[in-house]
Amino acid sequence: MHSLQTSLYLLLLAESEQRLGHPEAALQHLEQARVIAPEDNPRFYSRILQALRSLYFQQGQYLQAFQLKQYQQSLAQQYGWGGFIGAGRLQPRQRIRLVGLPTNLIGAQRLAPLEEENR
Repeated sequence: MHSLQTSLYLLLLAESEQRLGHPEAALQHLEQARVIAPEDNPRFYSRILQALRSLYFQQGQYLQAFQLKQYQQSLAQQYGWGGFIGAGRLQPRQRIRLVGLPTNLIGAQRLAPLEEENR
């Protein structure tokens, strides 16, 4: 199974466990999803972190929740999702990778309109 599908399954399973009143099982599933979540989908990874942070906060584990919030804010800054969050350690911006599309096709898609204009 693809890592995105597996981590989505674990996220949904954790949400179900939480609603059924099993927070320990939900935490375990979210931690697993966090480990295997694909790095090429940072918005989805951020969703996992948000669910994990919320569950830690509900369980009274405030330090873990705060550390996850800081990490989420760092990701948001790296990918340019949010505004300025204050003085802190700045990381270089990262670009989202296009997965599954060969690089020669990416360049060909940009050149096709130019070639049509020159005809």
